[in-house]
Amino acid sequence: MSDFSLEIPHLTYYLKRILNRYPLGGQILKELLQNAEDSSASVVKFYIDYSEYPCEKLLNKGLAKFQGPALLAYNNSQFDEIDFQSIKNIEKSGKHDKPL
Repeated sequence: MSDFSLEIPHLTYYLKRILNRYPLGGQILKELLQNAEDSSASVVKFYIDYSEYPCEKLLNKGLAKFQGPALLAYNNSQFDEIDFQSIKNIEKSGKHDKPL
């Protein structure tokens, strides 16, 4: 009989599922703005990095498509203990079953 143990999916599996639930358009930007508002941020900035970075030393050739350009989001709020717990319990949010 084979060993029966729970296999935990890799974090990227969960992140992909979350991102795939977002509708096309600016919904992710709206979510980032809402997160900033919820955390009482007084500054929100979006940066577009048009840089292209080298691909020769990547551990996986499939990562080349992520070498630029990129959108960076910033707000000046700080994570608290509840925020860290939420990240540690990915896909267990109270928002899990709510449409985006």
